[in-house]
Amino acid sequence: MTTCPKCGYTRQSTDAAPDYECPSCGVIYQKFLEAQAKKRQQAEEQAARDAGVAEAARKREDEARVAEEDKIKANLTSCRACKGVVSWGAKSCPHCGQRKPAGPKPVSRRTQVIVLLGLVAVIVALANAPRDGNATDDFSATAACQSVIKRGLKAPSSASFASGKDLVRRRPDGSVNVIGYVDAQNGFGATLRNEYECELVQNGGGFSVKHAGMNGEVLF
Repeated sequence: MTTCPKCGYTRQSTDAAPDYECPSCGVIYQKFLEAQAKKRQQAEEQAARDAGVAEAARKREDEARVAEEDKIKANLTSCRACKGVVSWGAKSCPHCGQRKPAGPKPVSRRTQVIVLLGLVAVIVALANAPRDGNATDDFSATAACQSVIKRGLKAPSSASFASGKDLVRRRPDGSVNVIGYVDAQNGFGATLRNEYECELVQNGGGFSVKHAGMNGEVLF
């Protein structure tokens, strides 16, 4: 005899309903059982999700609690007189009355690393910074460069250099670069701006031009 999983009716031999159907409530046994199994599975999955959410929340709470405890511990030390627990900023020990019981707070390792990296960055920047010559050498190098550049113009007498705006840089090998611009007339009488660059080497008390270029073209 089959008992209906929904209403509990037990089939009788005289029932006319099909074997797969409950004569009392009309439910299809197999479909009802499958639906019940699906509901149980969904309930179990939801319970697992809820448990995961709860576990994640507990974990966050634990991490926050540990972080707060570490923060409190980091702000505590021992009194230098009685060894009682005091905060770093305490003006006096609550146990023995010692003034400034904690002394100066030591610098954290993280702060030490940051300061060290900052010093290294400054040293590297200073080491790689371009080194300008003194004012006299700058003037001599610029004058030597402009003299060569002027000879390469179509109308040298029309040259108007940007005085004081030339960029002078010394290279590690001792040579000097001068970069600047000059306004001068072209072959048609129109005034144009020309960018130039020279590489010079020191020759006794002055400079001689090793290479010179203007507007991307090599003069020599």
